[in-house]
Amino acid sequence: MPQTNQIEIVQYNRGTVSIVLDDIISETLLTLLINDTIVGSFICSWMHIEYLVIGYLFCEGWITSMGDLLSLEVREPDAQALVYIPKSRFQNKNRDSFLSSGCGHKMQSSTPLIPSPRMKGDFYITPSVVIDSMKQFQKASTLFQSTGGVHSVALVSPNREWILEEDIGRHNALDKAIGFGLQHGIPFEKSFIMTSGRISSDMVQKIVPLPIPLLISKSAATDAAIQIANRIDLTLIGFARGERFNIYTQPDRIQEEKS
Repeated sequence: MPQTNQIEIVQYNRGTVSIVLDDIISETLLTLLINDTIVGSFICSWMHIEYLVIGYLFCEGWITSMGDLLSLEVREPDAQALVYIPKSRFQNKNRDSFLSSGCGHKMQSSTPLIPSPRMKGDFYITPSVVIDSMKQFQKASTLFQSTGGVHSVALVSPNREWILEEDIGRHNALDKAIGFGLQHGIPFEKSFIMTSGRISSDMVQKIVPLPIPLLISKSAATDAAIQIANRIDLTLIGFARGERFNIYTQPDRIQEEKS
């Protein structure tokens, strides 16, 4: 499925009207079936669908590790993802889930997830790393630059290698980055995440079962997101733009270089 489509539009620019071809981001409705039961649909960008599904399954508690994922098949012509997990796990999880909306309709857990322990003292980055990483991040998305229609999330590993994931939905982009990390064994406890979108409580909630110590955004954080971040010992940074940023929680992880 194409990531973009070219559409003829009428463009107004400083008093001039012209007919141009514009790159428009595509959206697809993905249906997710777990153990032959439809559990939700995702309005998403059709790329890295396996990572999207894996990240969603983990963040919503359908799986606790890749070992719980018995099989995953993406059927592009039908826009479906078929997942099988252990029967007992599916039955237990299905009982405590409800249907939510937002970039589609998905089953979400009514039982709070258990926070993953986060490292204290062993993980820190310097202010210059925050600033330089966000500058690099904002230039990295060629899809956003051509369409203006996607959110971006970067998972930055301990050796500062990047994985950039993009989607029309900010939750989907985060699920994709998490799914990549799970499938490729990235050590989350020594990594951090950057996002282009605002940090709301549901975005932080996705981090709860992971030991990720730091989440950075170029946008704002909500009060509920800050409360959750404090509760789970997550360092939360917002408005990372130019040479400045705001640290909302756990500022001890942002330090000048130790001598």
